[in-house]
Amino acid sequence: MGKLLRKVLILLSLSGLSFPTVFAQQAESDDATEASRSTREIEEITVIAEQSFYRLRVQIEEAEEEAFALFNELNSSDENDIDCTVEVYTGSHIPQRDCMAAFLRDAIAQNVQDYVRGIDVQLTRDQVESTVYEKAVELEAEMTRLILTNESLYQAMVKLTRLVGALETKKRR
Repeated sequence: MGKLLRKVLILLSLSGLSFPTVFAQQAESDDATEASRSTREIEEITVIAEQSFYRLRVQIEEAEEEAFALFNELNSSDENDIDCTVEVYTGSHIPQRDCMAAFLRDAIAQNVQDYVRGIDVQLTRDQVESTVYEKAVELEAEMTRLILTNESLYQAMVKLTRLVGALETKKRR
């Protein structure tokens, strides 16, 4: 038993001495391989990861700002300018981002003022939107025309649409 233990110890000590030599040779060959790899140019690396709800919402806000700023610059009337604001509605403490055309925002404000003065009944947002239906149709027509004639607005709207679609798909999962 003693001889067997001594042989095992000798083999272990010899293998311990030879492993660093083998590892050094392997490291040298790895360095040479790495050097040859580093001379090759990497064309493109694409990493696709699932995005969080928060990140998608931030990207949507950025895309909205970009697309609406471009639309506001190109459209023919200040009434058609689309602005996004953060509102806290009555009965809630949760701020909500709301994007709407200037003419709609003005119509809602006028409705609230009329209600406070006792001139008219307060309408819901849908009811106010129906009172400015013709302007909404004109806005849609102008936006469509500008998207079809301006490549950068078209690309901004495509980006916004893809992001909204990705968020909806993620919600359904």
